[in-house]
Amino acid sequence: MQNYKVFINNGLIFFRHRHDHSMDESSLSDFQTISTQDILQIVNRIKEDSFEDRLLIEAEDIEKVFKEFSEYFMVIQAAGGIVQNQRSDFLMIHRFEKWDFPKGHVEKGEEVYRGAIREVIEETGLKSVAIIKKLPSTYHIYTFENTRVLKKTHWYLMSTKYDGPLIPQAEEAILAALWVPNYAMDSYMMQSYPALQDLYQLMIK
Repeated sequence: MQNYKVFINNGLIFFRHRHDHSMDESSLSDFQTISTQDILQIVNRIKEDSFEDRLLIEAEDIEKVFKEFSEYFMVIQAAGGIVQNQRSDFLMIHRFEKWDFPKGHVEKGEEVYRGAIREVIEETGLKSVAIIKKLPSTYHIYTFENTRVLKKTHWYLMSTKYDGPLIPQAEEAILAALWVPNYAMDSYMMQSYPALQDLYQLMIK
């Protein structure tokens, strides 16, 4: 059953099927439940660039509701990878003062999984990677040239046998690319984006 989490600045909108109670309800204790009739009002608040709320929207047909919400924004497709080497270290990059996983826009006509592999290789200097499985997609809203953008990032768990030097892609403002051992991941994730923190926690459960 598909649910959607949309991150905006320090805020979050969680779109959930009305009868899906698979998650711990206590984790939603700080969410305000709003009606689907209030979506336009929420969109207007997002466009004012001051959104930091945590909102829960529930509906029988949540896919339809989320599609209607998405139509208020320019939707961009991106793809990336959470890559592990043979020591089970995680590949991370440092960009815009945050630790991140390699990702980028899917090119026109490009298959999503190929875009994910290409971006990982381009941004880190890996020679080859293999996809293990598809991970949940992440969604976040930001402003680009006075336009509100909803970016959907398709994520894949990947592995590599490459053990050579990493080369951060300077033209993409990447300052570092490195392997982070398992025991240090929590520290690095604290310096990452909320959407990726959420994705990482889902992955390691």
